[in-house]
Amino acid sequence: MKLVILLLISMGSCAVAHAGTDRPLTLHDCIGQALGKNPGLKAAQYTLQADKEDIWRAKSAFLPEVTGSAGLYALTGSPPGPWEVVGISDFDTTGIVNHKAGQPSTVTRAPLRVSLAPAGIGGIGVTYPIYANGSILGLNNPPAVKMAKANYSKQSWSIRLTEQEVIAKLVGIFLSTTVYEQKVELDQQKLNLSKQRLAIVQEELRLNLVLPQQVDIAKAELAANQQLLMTTQQRAADSERILVDFLNRPPTQKLHLDQTQPAIPSLPPLEKLLNQVVASHPAIQAEKENVVLAQQQYRLAQTALYPSVNAGVNFSGATAFRADNNLDALVAQVGVQVPIFDFGHKLAAEHAALDQVKAAQAQLDEVQLNIRESILGQISQIHTTESSLADLERNFVQANSSVELIQSEHEQGIANQLALVDAELGLVAAKDDLMITQLVLRLEYAQLQRMAGGVWAWNR
Repeated sequence: MKLVILLLISMGSCAVAHAGTDRPLTLHDCIGQALGKNPGLKAAQYTLQADKEDIWRAKSAFLPEVTGSAGLYALTGSPPGPWEVVGISDFDTTGIVNHKAGQPSTVTRAPLRVSLAPAGIGGIGVTYPIYANGSILGLNNPPAVKMAKANYSKQSWSIRLTEQEVIAKLVGIFLSTTVYEQKVELDQQKLNLSKQRLAIVQEELRLNLVLPQQVDIAKAELAANQQLLMTTQQRAADSERILVDFLNRPPTQKLHLDQTQPAIPSLPPLEKLLNQVVASHPAIQAEKENVVLAQQQYRLAQTALYPSVNAGVNFSGATAFRADNNLDALVAQVGVQVPIFDFGHKLAAEHAALDQVKAAQAQLDEVQLNIRESILGQISQIHTTESSLADLERNFVQANSSVELIQSEHEQGIANQLALVDAELGLVAAKDDLMITQLVLRLEYAQLQRMAGGVWAWNR
């Protein structure tokens, strides 16, 4: 019974897997896979995690720090002193000469020479910056912490920019692959019609109805269409190969793509789009974080002009591993460092930091201007392509009507076979031009989304 259940589960999982592989990949499927497997985005995510750790690292720098030390020593020799050169310490007699004002010198015997005497020295200390680098006991939001947060936020916006770059590339490759796969069919139709046309012209030449030059022209058109078909097939294969790399799949894998072309939307109102972009564009937000970084660097330069206060508690002990030779000391201190004069070094650093703030603000304005200009230029290009597309749609309708008319005349015996083939060739050519121009327009929409930083999306 268990074996039957396992077989049923296995068959069900295989059926699901097979159904999943049979379903054609849509554009959104490919975008999701590409974003999940792009190495550049993975690297950016790891950098984001590192920036997150830097926030806590900056905070912890203003909190108490506890350090400990311990050492085991083996001492040999005699300890020199600063008064040895004037003869106060007499090492030859292994004693210490004590001098007191108005009294004769006395000699105290002491073992000033030791041989591999063991000693242990250790200690523990706590330091706490009360006020330093703009931090007050670590309770406020000092410049270093704000800078770490700004770096983290800036990296987040940079990831969004990278995502839009990946999406724009993926859309271009996916649409080019599907369109040129469809174009292969059109070029095959064009080649078949060219063969029919050549056969008809050759037959009419045999009947002395056309000139020999028309046969040469028909042969040249057939050769050109054969070359066009080979080029289109190669281009479709190359586009699919690039798409396979983007999806991080085996190079030999054949992709089953959804051939449905996404709808071409209408553009949003210009002012509304520009306002949305200026308010939320990742590149603009990243530049705003650069302004925050410059402002905090200026604050940091200002704090260097102020005194700093540090508190510390240190306990140290030493032992010769005998009960009467243990020494210890406890020191508690509060230190204040006051900058007095440094030839204008810190003041110049403050002025330079202020200039960097102004430069960052000007760079923010420059980025906003460049984004607006690029969007306006792209929209203008889209309008130009839309105008060309309207003409091509009209030509396609006329070519289709011409085929229907000549087909009717051919059935009535009014039009000959050559006129019908020429009309069908014109229809295929009009459809080809229309398909390529639609591809160009969709790619321009994808670039507009990239320029807008994903604030506006053309294909939801």
